[in-house]
Amino acid sequence: MRLESGLIALSIALLAAPVVAQDESDVRVEPMTPAIEAEWQNPAEVQRVFVRETAGFSRFEARPAMKIGLMIEADGTVGECLPLALEQGGPAYGKELCPSIVEHARFAPARDAAGNAVRSVYVAYFEAYRPGAAAENRDFG
Repeated sequence: MRLESGLIALSIALLAAPVVAQDESDVRVEPMTPAIEAEWQNPAEVQRVFVRETAGFSRFEARPAMKIGLMIEADGTVGECLPLALEQGGPAYGKELCPSIVEHARFAPARDAAGNAVRSVYVAYFEAYRPGAAAENRDFG
């Protein structure tokens, strides 16, 4: 399943709370959310890979803020990557970063209430970068 379809399915599951009539009372189905969210383990390493391998991710070049959806597998690897628009109808930046993220990023996986590792969606935000404004620039927040 592609990340886009996975994110769409997850969004529908999270946003839709179907109402089912049962004995004339409404029953709401709540989406399952992990008891513990996935946690990025190596953002500094991934940043070094971006600078080394990805054109346009140099500290000498400006880049826009980015929002990237990641499907984190139960083993902590990134299964899929999809650039997302920061605002409704806006452009999605970061497609060129996805191969490096999938190859190098590692996460402590999300866990359910029983402590089992589960697949989850992680949304990574990368702040805009402007050369010469070192005090303002933080790549991973």
